[in-house]
Amino acid sequence: GINAEYGKQWYQRRVRALLRACSKKHNLLTKEAATGQGFDRHLFALKHLNEKLGGTPLPLFTDTNYAKLNYIILSTSTLVSPALEVGGFAAVVKDGLGLGYAMFDDWFGTQASFYPPHNDGERFIQELNGVCEDLKTVLNGKSFKDSRTV
Repeated sequence: GINAEYGKQWYQRRVRALLRACSKKHNLLTKEAATGQGFDRHLFALKHLNEKLGGTPLPLFTDTNYAKLNYIILSTSTLVSPALEVGGFAAVVKDGLGLGYAMFDDWFGTQASFYPPHNDGERFIQELNGVCEDLKTVLNGKSFKDSRTV
């Protein structure tokens, strides 16, 4: 059979591979958004131009599905610059969460916002802290299952 140490090493490699794949996809989505390739930005521009030109609201923008698409529960943003140590980002709906983050070569920081009492933002912050600790543990070559109970 497979011994426990081999299983732990396999698990650690798998978590690292998943983290790399996730980061690669995130970077792609970030680049697309920064260059206006996100479809939501195109819809926003169409709606804004229509309103600016005094047009009647287009059916797409009065559809309930469009409203659901724009009700963003978790809104994230990053602002990375060596000139900044911290930034801020707010939740965009009353029962939502805002998450700002920055990644540098030697540190990673987050900032969370929420509007009490509409959600449990304190629990979100606790869970976010736990996830960050898990990532640190895995990136330091240990299994996060050894460090924290989920």
